[in-house]
Amino acid sequence: MRKLLLTHFFWLFNLIFISFAGYAAPQVVVSIKPIHSLAAGVMQGVASPILLLEPPNSPHYFQLRPSHAKLLQEADLMIWVGPDLENFLSTPLKNLNQPKRLLTLAQLPEIKKLPLRNDEYWPAHDHSHDHSHEHKHESTQDDHHHPHPALDGANMDAHLWLDTDNAQHIVNAIAAHLTQLDPIHAEQYAANAQALTQRLAQLTIFIQNRLKGLKNQPFLVFHDAYQYFEQQFNLQALGTITQQPHVPLSLHNLTKIQAIINKNNVQCLFQEPEFNQKMINNLVQNTSLKSQILDPLASQAALGPNAYFEMMENLALTFENCLTPQKK
Repeated sequence: MRKLLLTHFFWLFNLIFISFAGYAAPQVVVSIKPIHSLAAGVMQGVASPILLLEPPNSPHYFQLRPSHAKLLQEADLMIWVGPDLENFLSTPLKNLNQPKRLLTLAQLPEIKKLPLRNDEYWPAHDHSHDHSHEHKHESTQDDHHHPHPALDGANMDAHLWLDTDNAQHIVNAIAAHLTQLDPIHAEQYAANAQALTQRLAQLTIFIQNRLKGLKNQPFLVFHDAYQYFEQQFNLQALGTITQQPHVPLSLHNLTKIQAIINKNNVQCLFQEPEFNQKMINNLVQNTSLKSQILDPLASQAALGPNAYFEMMENLALTFENCLTPQKK
């Protein structure tokens, strides 16, 4: 009898061992690098997610290839912002439109959503009433932190990852989806999400300290991607150079932009690595305007859990460097 029990125990132990040894973690595909970084942080110690858009590809004009389509079909979980950003994924992802296989960040009810600024020039406004608070990862009740579930389609600014509170909600959503797909590693996902929560809190304090006192320094951006960052950290963008980054500036627009620069004593113009820098060079030549590069897609950061944090820190340092008034 004892021998029989030992035999059954040995058989059961081997069955469990074989099951765990053959277990594969979920295959997770993420559209853009900043979100991939947050997913990599949640999955650390379990597996690595796959990045769909390798730099210098931009979600604004990317074309899907057969190898990408294969990745989508094989994914256990696909994470993207939504059709407002990665419109090229809208049709391919119709086949993945299942709650367990597709995570659309723009549809998360807790995510802060801002409307698109359709004009190229934005009148100055004051955010100081609601963004001088200390950082919290819970939703606040001020005007700028209400979710905007009605902002869909062409009405929403899709660069939502540039707000660290949104990043926190993204981390929570990824951890919840992975736990549902892969309960075996639930404790690891929870521990990683908690570690990311602490890092995001520290990151927010770092950025607040760097940008303190710069709210009255006006600047222009080449591409309107920073509204979330501006509102959270109380910066004052005056407008964007163009609503169509791949179309050369007309003489009329160039004249209008130069008038805005002169009228508001603008000292900084920010561009991005994937867009036409020749346009910017033509605009700033023979002026005192400083031009620096912002990288909202973390294209220069090493792939992995640190990319999001490196990107946000570099954004803060670049804004600080360009906007800080020069000592005379």
